Amino acid sequence: MFDIVKIILKDAQKSIKKISLIFLLCSTIFVIAILSIDERYTSKSKLLPVGASSSIGKNYNAILQNLAGDITESDPILIPFIYNEILNSYDFIDEIMSENILLDGKESTIYEIIGEKYNKDLNDLKDKMEVFETFNDYFYNTSFNTLTNMIELEVNFYSPESSQIINQKTISHLIKAQDNYIKSKNLTEIAYLENQVINLKKSIESLENSLIEFLNENKDITSPLLAVEYQRRQKEISIENSILSATKINFENQKLKQLEEMDTLYIIEKPSLAVENSYPNVFASFVVYCLFFLILVLLIFYRKNYNYINTKFV
Repeated sequence: MFDIVKIILKDAQKSIKKISLIFLLCSTIFVIAILSIDERYTSKSKLLPVGASSSIGKNYNAILQNLAGDITESDPILIPFIYNEILNSYDFIDEIMSENILLDGKESTIYEIIGEKYNKDLNDLKDKMEVFETFNDYFYNTSFNTLTNMIELEVNFYSPESSQIINQKTISHLIKAQDNYIKSKNLTEIAYLENQVINLKKSIESLENSLIEFLNENKDITSPLLAVEYQRRQKEISIENSILSATKINFENQKLKQLEEMDTLYIIEKPSLAVENSYPNVFASFVVYCLFFLILVLLIFYRKNYNYINTKFV
């Protein structure tokens, strides 16, 4: 093997000027290609759902029961999966991409910016879907730490400021989506309890009216039967009043609970502002290019000396 490499290198030495010229030419093309690529900057943030950690919250699992079926407090392993589904769902990303952001002094949607870069017609459904997939594949990434249940969000875009803004908007939309669900869930419970209060008040009013009629019809309730009936009716009203009091307390507690549960995400790390571009990575690209060029040269000279190598070593 080493003998074969020696033969190839010996032959390559004879053509060192030609190889250097080709390398210089290819390097120039490589640099021009790299410089023509739009720089992208990464904004990172970290979020922790309320309830993902028992020391921080306790009502998180209930938020997304309608998406994942029966989730219990003892089953937190589903939480990252559900968040991943939300953050990477078409409707959610489409909403983010439809937001206006400022880039190069001009306000445009993410759809419009990427569409212009890639020469796509957003009125064409196929082109618009390609823009969506480009953003989802190359500009937007979410991940979850299964040990800490931490949500990590990365946005890559054409300026440090625009990346940070998109990251911030993504978090805002996620919190809004959760708040809307919590509010709708609590409003349903509040509406039920409010309806119970109304019905109980009507029931008590009806029972009280019935008692008044009973007393009007029976002026003398000294007889045992009438006395028992009178006590029964009074007890019924007392029970209904007790239920009404308990329902009112539950009703007020539910309204307080709604206020307490409005914020459901802790922002552990705010969206960062990049100080240098993350793409393209010029150094890494150049190393890969040099390795590729070296392998290509070796293959060319191996091919050139193939017959000689075959005769000598095979």
